Amino acid sequence: MPEPRVTETRKALEQAIHVERSALAQDLAALDEAQWARASLCERWTVEEVVAHLTAGASTGWGAGC
Repeated sequence: MPEPRVTETRKALEQAIHVERSALAQDLAALDEAQWARASLCERWTVEEVVAHLTAGASTGWGAGC
């Protein structure tokens, strides 16, 4: 049986992930089509491609259910 402290730490981490994902979603919701297509600071990648790359792990990693 895991120690209570580990469980609380995991819950806090999952809550923080949820808060940050929600904030990111709000920021991205305001982008128009031209902003999504704009070149990013990553060479040869658009803003849309960078966001897709950075968020792909959210659907495949241990935090996918958060």
